[in-house]
Amino acid sequence: MQHFTVTISLTYPVRREGKAYACSLFGCCLGLERLDLSFNDINQLQALSPLVNLLTLDVSANRIASLNGMQALDKLEKLNAAGNLLGSAEVIKPVSSLPHLRSLRLHDSLKELSNPFYMRQSYKTELLKLLPNLRELDGEVVKGPGSEVFKLMADMERELGHNSANQECPDPIPSHSLAVPAEMFTVKPRELSNGDKLIEEEYNKSVELCAALSERSTKLIAQAEKKLKAQEKV
Repeated sequence: MQHFTVTISLTYPVRREGKAYACSLFGCCLGLERLDLSFNDINQLQALSPLVNLLTLDVSANRIASLNGMQALDKLEKLNAAGNLLGSAEVIKPVSSLPHLRSLRLHDSLKELSNPFYMRQSYKTELLKLLPNLRELDGEVVKGPGSEVFKLMADMERELGHNSANQECPDPIPSHSLAVPAEMFTVKPRELSNGDKLIEEEYNKSVELCAALSERSTKLIAQAEKKLKAQEKV
């Protein structure tokens, strides 16, 4: 029996027929490998269960609150569910049994699509624990070549959050050192109080931390690029 690759997109459909149209269509297209259902009013995924040959599925920008119904999609490799109502790791569990799922997107900054779950501080940690075989999360490589950059950014977020209470890195150039002709006047050094000294110490520590993280990130990015070039030659 000859096999054909099939792709269907139902983005921005005529909504008057709604779910009945979608269900009847899927029943006739069991060989689908790529399906785009983005920007619909979908709130359930059970109708997709017959599509066991799906490799890529886009259900972004809908009203989906659970991935229940996807357990049978054993061949699925790539899933985009950004812009829905997914609020916890629990509602993602139905896809944790999919053996070939390697790419998952629940947040898309370019299209401004996200999920409530993404707002949780433990979002990435919970997802990677639930889906240890993921190679790509929200467009970032989390396993394999290039994943070093992702890990570096995670480390930087943790260290900066711990050392500077989630504040931005301070400007390493003090405001009084900006370009001012020396012949105009001389700024006399101000005597610092104990409180000012503590602030200055914390400031200097933050600057040193930012410099160290910047140097570390440059090295890791260079190493990652080197590995990628070496693999391309092979």
